[in-house]
Amino acid sequence: MGKVRGRLRLLLGAALCMLVVAACCKGLHFPYLPAMPSLAVVPDIHMRASVFQHAPALVEEGHEVVLLGDYADNGPRPNDPSFLREIFRFCRRTGTVPLIGNHDLPYLYPDRPEFRRTGYEPEGAEEVVAVYAEFADLFRFTYRRGPYLMSHAGLSQLFVRRLEQRYDVVGVDAVVSFLNHERPPELFWCSSHNNGSRPFDGPMWLRLPQYHGAFQEEGITQIVGHSSQSTIRIKHNLWMIDVRLPLLIEW
Repeated sequence: MGKVRGRLRLLLGAALCMLVVAACCKGLHFPYLPAMPSLAVVPDIHMRASVFQHAPALVEEGHEVVLLGDYADNGPRPNDPSFLREIFRFCRRTGTVPLIGNHDLPYLYPDRPEFRRTGYEPEGAEEVVAVYAEFADLFRFTYRRGPYLMSHAGLSQLFVRRLEQRYDVVGVDAVVSFLNHERPPELFWCSSHNNGSRPFDGPMWLRLPQYHGAFQEEGITQIVGHSSQSTIRIKHNLWMIDVRLPLLIEW
């Protein structure tokens, strides 16, 4: 009888283990099992409700959400202050991180005419500027979560080396903090690759041909938008995800 009870206990234990594994595979989480950290990164919105609409569902599912910027301009409709306000109110309410892209710059810095480049919409710009000013405290230029470093267009080796040499900023976390709080001029630099005159591009402007020189550090993956793609592309440690769909990561 004792042997039978022992076998039953083993069978029940095995069945319970199988149930836990099956449940986890279906996305169910037991309270005594540690949940994997999850991150959802939403690419350039450009006035597209079809891109932004994923964010509320991702937050509801418990993911940390980061938006890669470019909320205005180059969209299927003119800039709509009410839609922009909806996005930024959502970010404030849920803790979603809104990064800044190059198309946001002319509205965040209306006194900098050099930011008014291709796609800028002067009609109704004053209302759009007012919306960005209302939520200016929310915006960041870079964000790190675990091994993932996010910015609109990416950080190059030249850019990071400049921060080290000129400002004595060393290390990924120090770079992130410095860019978000100090906002040095190099952050906005634009080279001849983007019809500018600076020696290299900052994280607002870096493009695919330059990604061979992207900043690399062991254990760090950059995630960027900025350059529209038909599918996610990977170059070295940099992921280009501007495909109008969010990237969901668990690690």
